[in-house]
Amino acid sequence: MRLFLDASVLLAASGSATGASRHIFRVAPANAWSLVATPYVVEEVLHNLPLLPATATSAWGRLSSL
Repeated sequence: MRLFLDASVLLAASGSATGASRHIFRVAPANAWSLVATPYVVEEVLHNLPLLPATATSAWGRLSSL
């Protein structure tokens, strides 16, 4: 199944290791989910990442490579 994620989900997953948005990334492989975002959404995430704590940028780097 393909799940299309919006910028709010991606930013929330980057900003919090314990929230529901990050949980999607944790359970995706076991459920054979393909996580998808449009280039526009990725640009929006990159634009807004500096507003979050610095750890969000490193988390985004890990999450975006999955």
